[in-house]
Amino acid sequence: MRTYKVIMLGSSGAGKTVFLASMHKKLSIQGEEGFFIEVQDPVRRQVLENIYAEVATGDKWPMPTDLSDQSQSGYEWTFRCCVRIEDRSIHPACQFTYLDYAGGKLTDANVAGEDLVSEAETADAVLGLLDGRKIYSFMDNNADQYRNELFLKDIPAITRIMQSCKAPVHFVISKWDLLEGKYTLGQIRDRLLEIPEFKNLINQLTDNTVRLIPVSSVGANFATLLPNGKMQKHSGAIPRPFYVEVPLACVLPDALLKRVVDLKQQEKEIADKVVAVKPRFGGFLTVIDEFLANTVVRFLKNNLPDNYQFSPDVLNWAEQKIQKAQDQINQRELEAAQITQERIMQRDKLLKEVKNEETALNYLMNQFLTITSSLDTDFPASKLSKL
Repeated sequence: MRTYKVIMLGSSGAGKTVFLASMHKKLSIQGEEGFFIEVQDPVRRQVLENIYAEVATGDKWPMPTDLSDQSQSGYEWTFRCCVRIEDRSIHPACQFTYLDYAGGKLTDANVAGEDLVSEAETADAVLGLLDGRKIYSFMDNNADQYRNELFLKDIPAITRIMQSCKAPVHFVISKWDLLEGKYTLGQIRDRLLEIPEFKNLINQLTDNTVRLIPVSSVGANFATLLPNGKMQKHSGAIPRPFYVEVPLACVLPDALLKRVVDLKQQEKEIADKVVAVKPRFGGFLTVIDEFLANTVVRFLKNNLPDNYQFSPDVLNWAEQKIQKAQDQINQRELEAAQITQERIMQRDKLLKEVKNEETALNYLMNQFLTITSSLDTDFPASKLSKL
């Protein structure tokens, strides 16, 4: 089964494991997203269920991952994506493995290891979780520990790892319920771009997809920020996770785009070499121009990794997306809304075609594209790059 690796970076208390537990809870039963996820390891599944139960009930919040417990300093969480069709049969499509490191491993100079860098270099996506509580202080210009930790420790540590990665970069703002209604994502984006390390990273990743995704593991009206900086749960409130499925849905489309971009760059280098050679041979090369063009096309199709071999319509989407970015067409809201409508129309048709892992993955990719298009429509400021 195709497996995609996601590295999670974030400070202690940012909410990485709670985010995964909330995502697992929301997507454990197939709903409007059109698919569901499962954790096959019963021990790991129980851990996530216990974490979510602790979030949903009682007065306390789950404790941050303990770095001193080496078994928890680099948890692997594997989520298998499945599709249930009309006859109630289930078809696995692919799986995502999240590497969830203790926050101290990232920000503590005494323990921060180069294994994080090597893992990021081979990942299909790198997810940087920014603590919404700290962003709240940062936006309010509070000279407190939350604000200082964000731009003095957290963002420099996360961007240091990200600058060496070749995969799409997703910044996830946790605890969005704390920020929603007070600040827009555009306002937060502009403030983050005032942080040199953040701005420099965005400017560096010009051939990649960089996103800023708002997420709440509990949703609105579940907890209130107290004057002492703590979050107090509302008695009897029920968590209603917001956008927790979006970071997962963005992984595959963005990773595919990145690989097509890389191959098109190789294609361009080949084409440039052909142009450079032409003067030597005069009109002779005009005879084989078409052959060379076809060779380049075959090069693109034959060199995508097996994990990124998709149906022609998906690859065509990637080609069009890249071409529009290169032509600097900037009509994201209209385009995203149009794509969303097209994908919804395709959903029922594709669901009826699900018969095996390959057709299930094709259907799943359509659902991922629908979700990412909704993100572009609802939060135009979420895209930090041209792709």
